[in-house]
Amino acid sequence: MSDSETYGKGSFRYNHNRRGVIGCSTAYHLIQSDAGLALAVIEKDPIYQFASTSLSLGNIRIQFSLKENIQISQYAMKVLERFKDVMAVDNNNPFISFRREGNLFLVDPSGVKAAEKALALQNDLGCQVEWYSTKQIEKSAFPLYDPLGCQCHFQPK
Repeated sequence: MSDSETYGKGSFRYNHNRRGVIGCSTAYHLIQSDAGLALAVIEKDPIYQFASTSLSLGNIRIQFSLKENIQISQYAMKVLERFKDVMAVDNNNPFISFRREGNLFLVDPSGVKAAEKALALQNDLGCQVEWYSTKQIEKSAFPLYDPLGCQCHFQPK
């Protein structure tokens, strides 16, 4: 196999050593933008049994300091929230076990200024992120943490 093949009107590039759903997502979004495209996704693990995406325990967070990273996460959350309806085939809605959960980032005193700046950006972009003081951490649902003078920002959803 070469690094590129021609299918229909366009060219499709692939790297058959990478695993995950990036290729499928790229193909889906290209077809959504131009239904006339002819695309093929070539994957040596077609059911993604060993793919990094299906094996990960990762989550989506919005607590970034770069606007574009926040916006990518916001878009991904919207896609995953409606995934079962958008990807339904013949009334068969795929179940992907998506749950919105929060993230807690502890910030030591030297990182407070940068964290506050990131928090302001996140809130400006419509994210639901809160700032917790040391006392709020101690009284919150995180009794296992000993904040040792740290503060944090928390994404409840």
